[in-house]
Amino acid sequence: MGAISAACSPGRWASSLRPTAACTAEGRGAAMILFLLASALSICALLLLRAAWRYRQLYRYLMALDVSQLDAPAPPPALARFSPVHGKLRSLLLERRAQDVTHRQLHFLALQEQINPHFLYNALESVRGKALCVGEYEISDMTEALGNYFRYLISNRSPIVTIESELENIRTYFRIQQFRFGGRYRLEICFDTDPLEIQPCILPKLTLQPLVENAIMHGLEARQEGGAVSIHMTATARRLIIQIRDNGCGIPPALLRRLNSELSALPPTEDGQVLKRIGIRNVSQRIGLVFGKGYGIQLSSIESVGTDVTLTIPRFTRADLHDGLPLRREGMDCHAP
Repeated sequence: MGAISAACSPGRWASSLRPTAACTAEGRGAAMILFLLASALSICALLLLRAAWRYRQLYRYLMALDVSQLDAPAPPPALARFSPVHGKLRSLLLERRAQDVTHRQLHFLALQEQINPHFLYNALESVRGKALCVGEYEISDMTEALGNYFRYLISNRSPIVTIESELENIRTYFRIQQFRFGGRYRLEICFDTDPLEIQPCILPKLTLQPLVENAIMHGLEARQEGGAVSIHMTATARRLIIQIRDNGCGIPPALLRRLNSELSALPPTEDGQVLKRIGIRNVSQRIGLVFGKGYGIQLSSIESVGTDVTLTIPRFTRADLHDGLPLRREGMDCHAP
């Protein structure tokens, strides 16, 4: 038997007797309730932990996705239900890639058309033929050079060319300038490595000619005794560095700083305030559109000594072309050797 006592009033106590079995049954019932409650809470906690683990896996999977990669990894087995989402994501990536390529091609071609002349190659051939008939061989040679230059512009519709073909066009262009200036200037082309390793590399068409033209117009024309333009090419494992140097009048320091500032911050659709010369601005914009951020033009100059234009682009060949343009690698360190 169990006894229960309680104070009724000061100095008085009351007590009652209960069977011990009844007390034990109540204790067991309370313990069972506590056990069931603890079990339910444990099951809920396990379910919540499992759900949190799955969502953590989903979060890691989504964060690991690179929108620039079409071969995105499939979701882990625990997320098999998201396989249709993975397929839809791949389709969206393909659509985005196609739209991006189309936009870049259209914008690139629109910029290039600012440089492409609109002359008739057949008319030049007619002039050349008549010059030969009357013995004007110098006129014939100049017309032939112009014809070759325009053929390069008109016949080759690809916006991307090899270094070899671009240099051949530079030689043709310089030949035309020799006729114009009476042979006052000379052209030098040199390579740090075997030319056969550099010539297959690619770059946008008409990248070098506007820079050589700037060297003549803004550097050499002010010199009475003539001058020289040199093109120096250096190749590393990942980059191609092209330096165009003239021994002309140079650029004042204040203007040089402003030019480099505009070149480093020039957006693809905005004209610079200082870069009124279409050639260097156009080349800088096209380099950015084709290869992405981190590549372009840097100027260095000393007044009365000359100017260096350094062009840095990734070392690509035609094997790197995708839909007619190089596959941009925004994450690639352009300063890596």
